[in-house]
Amino acid sequence: PNLWAYFYPQRTASSAAFAAKRYTKMLAAFAKGVRAGDPQAKVVAGETAPFGDESVFRTSPQRFARLLAREGAAAWFDIYAHHPYALASPHGVGPAAMPRDPAHTVGLANLDALLAIFPSKSLVLSEFAYATTPNAVNAIWVSTARQASYLKAAFRVAARYEGVEALVWFPLRDSSSTGTYRASWVDSFGLVTL
Repeated sequence: PNLWAYFYPQRTASSAAFAAKRYTKMLAAFAKGVRAGDPQAKVVAGETAPFGDESVFRTSPQRFARLLAREGAAAWFDIYAHHPYALASPHGVGPAAMPRDPAHTVGLANLDALLAIFPSKSLVLSEFAYATTPNAVNAIWVSTARQASYLKAAFRVAARYEGVEALVWFPLRDSSSTGTYRASWVDSFGLVTL
């Protein structure tokens, strides 16, 4: 919800928290419906991307989470979800590397930033992976051997945080609309190659 493809605009001239306010209203309606059907069900919120530049297009995950907290969203969910994909950084790209802008970006190395905003909530890392081929989507790609090494390292890093319930490597299998890695849009994040 902190990216323009899902909520646009992120902010307006009259509201710097436009997307977060709208998301909180939707979350409240959703949670009421879920809990009416099953009071024991766990409601997951977030699914934030790891980056954002505080524009009409992108809000940083830390700012978005703080805006949700300010709007009272924590009353409507049990688990917060985030995608801590690695981004290019002078600190490296491995799972334990601090992101380039840790005051805004959230990767595996600084998950405590989100856990501090919602201290009574669990955190699920619902999408994480390293690509093995360059393409239009990936700014970072690694060898398959490095990908396997980073898989193990990522779970070790995530396990350091008491509030992290799960880390999901996504997807399991590579895909391509043309069946080749030469396609401009290809998903090479999977552990099973084409």
